[in-house]
Amino acid sequence: MLADHPDVFARLRNEALETLGPKGKVSPENLREMKYLRAVLNFSKIVQASPRVPSRTIFFVCFWLDFG
Repeated sequence: MLADHPDVFARLRNEALETLGPKGKVSPENLREMKYLRAVLNFSKIVQASPRVPSRTIFFVCFWLDFG
């Protein structure tokens, strides 16, 4: 799914680099700060739960509701 949306991947990567730093040490506190990652994970849950709705529609609705 991320391969279809390189802009989302780039934003996730930037958020991870900014939050985790160059060494990429993951902690629960760091993960809580990564709001865009949480939005992408929530989006993927919605897509899995409702396969009849085109993913582009769900993507638009999620970000229209300001999950990003």
